[in-house]
Amino acid sequence: MKVLMLVGGLENDGKENYTQPFVDRQIEAIKHAGIKVITYNFKGWQKSYNYFLKLPDVRRLIINQKIDVVHAHYSYCAFIAMLKVPVPIVVSLMGSDLLGTFTPGGKVSFRGRFDRWITQKIVRFADWIIVKSQRMANALPLGVPYTIIPNGVNTEVFHPGDKRQARKRLGLNANTRYILFAANPNNPNKNFMLAQKSIEFMNRINLPWKVELLVLYGKPHWEVAEYMRAADVLLMTSYSEGSPNVVKEALCCNLPVISTDVGDVAEQIQGAIPSTIVPFEPKIIAGKIKEVLFYNKTVDFKDHRKRLDQKNTVKQIIDIYQNLINNNRSVV
Repeated sequence: MKVLMLVGGLENDGKENYTQPFVDRQIEAIKHAGIKVITYNFKGWQKSYNYFLKLPDVRRLIINQKIDVVHAHYSYCAFIAMLKVPVPIVVSLMGSDLLGTFTPGGKVSFRGRFDRWITQKIVRFADWIIVKSQRMANALPLGVPYTIIPNGVNTEVFHPGDKRQARKRLGLNANTRYILFAANPNNPNKNFMLAQKSIEFMNRINLPWKVELLVLYGKPHWEVAEYMRAADVLLMTSYSEGSPNVVKEALCCNLPVISTDVGDVAEQIQGAIPSTIVPFEPKIIAGKIKEVLFYNKTVDFKDHRKRLDQKNTVKQIIDIYQNLINNNRSVV
């Protein structure tokens, strides 16, 4: 089996604030599973029209390399589906392409509305769609074939560990309670202001220790995992998400999650007590953080680790490839 991966960018492109390292990791995991992979990078982050200009190159690559299946990561990488190509096309939607991006006021931006419109058109031409949550599946046009597969987690990197030792390695205070905000604070969709206001409320409460908001962004994934082992709570205040990897990675590190009701977070944290969903209210969020900080039972989200292991999600993706290839050959 030979798979052509179509991506808008890669981690080694040199782009500042690269936001989709999970795509790189998924591709590497599929290679590790024994699939022959060719990756074509549109570098759409440099010029948006690359997604159109480079389509002839992609078409030639499909023919010349005798590709069995194309897997486009992000809707704009899947314009090839609108052309007549002799192989099945799988499209993994990221979340923002299908659901839109949001303004600081929590409304869908103009670009977000455009992305949603384009994505609704593109998915009708693909052979199979992979979405990351039920909320995304509900946004697809009727009749479009899909499978819900959240991004898997490399559990060899994201795993539990000794909190005191992690803090020592990172130079963090042993007695402070750290609330981890693992997102770009300058991205309006991440709603960093709500996180700040929530911690301000926390500091008005009489607590036996200092509470600090720890902002983490643009770090390698091994370092993110170390911070997750060192923190006390992961706080997510986004207006919208697809299937945020940071939540799944936190669960694999036994880090409780407090999040607004976005994407598939409610599904992912089910059973991961004391994790919880909160409204966009800083006072309520502060109260929930307090509850988690005073939770005195040992947490072990081992069932979540097993379910989210990247090896399992990759197997599901390869099964989709194989089924589509078999169906394509039977038609031919």
